[in-house]
Amino acid sequence: MFQLLNQIIKKEKSFNIQTFTCFIPSPPERSSLYREKHFDHILCTILKSGFEVVSIHTTECSSPKQSGIWVLALLRPLNENANSMDLNKFLDNHLNRESNIEGIYYLNDNKDDLESF
Repeated sequence: MFQLLNQIIKKEKSFNIQTFTCFIPSPPERSSLYREKHFDHILCTILKSGFEVVSIHTTECSSPKQSGIWVLALLRPLNENANSMDLNKFLDNHLNRESNIEGIYYLNDNKDDLESF
């Protein structure tokens, strides 16, 4: 009886975990820091849409034709709207409406650039 009462009182609304998978090709060799701007933009869009990142995993992929990393993010919706969202369709629609995003950009070696992370 007490277990049932505790379950009813403490019952939190939980949402289904979703995944986001992305392949980031290896950029050309360089001697300075860089950020992958397109991936940053996608992840910020996901976070602003009512999701939190539970975990991010990466795995290296190298082949004669293309090398890079696979990124797998486990996402938890924080509200009903995010829970019912088809993340793939949302990202396709949202990101295609925006201007083209350059793939990578270099960071200057000054302190202000590094503090913006």
